[in-house]
Amino acid sequence: MIWLRRLFFAGIFPLFIVWCLFIYLFALPHAMSEPFTPAELLLAFMGALYSALLVIVLIIRALVLLIGPE
Repeated sequence: MIWLRRLFFAGIFPLFIVWCLFIYLFALPHAMSEPFTPAELLLAFMGALYSALLVIVLIIRALVLLIGPE
């Protein structure tokens, strides 16, 4: 269970929870409202790119914490 505590205090789980709340409260209702304009498609692409980078950073950070010294 020490690995779970390490991940939590490293800010990985809280950051993930905040990101999920952002998607639930802002992105999903906005996506279901109207057809997309080109500007909205660009913002959606940038959001997807940011999400992918965030996931990569979180995975690397988790691996460093789990493999790192005690």
